[in-house]
Amino acid sequence: MGEFEVFVHELEAARNVKFAVNVEHTEEGVAALGVAIRNGRGHAIAALTAAVPVTRYRAHLRGQLVNQMHATVRGIQLDVAGIEPDEVKSSAQKKLVPLDE
Repeated sequence: MGEFEVFVHELEAARNVKFAVNVEHTEEGVAALGVAIRNGRGHAIAALTAAVPVTRYRAHLRGQLVNQMHATVRGIQLDVAGIEPDEVKSSAQKKLVPLDE
């Protein structure tokens, strides 16, 4: 299986369990758990993430962290139900600051 196919498989797995896990892909010793934040049409417009030491992430998978993240996301989704993905992109672009400033 090629790199792209692995990526697609990981996306499907995250969709099935409704959260994603990043174990040291970004930072050594750190794992991150992520839950998509969707608008009222079901489009992912943001994400809630929590970073934990890699030595403890498995305990968080079995514990309350993922459930708490889902509960928090449900509340956020009520507030962002009317936001469209292009509005999020437009808003983010307005806030970009060049590094040389």
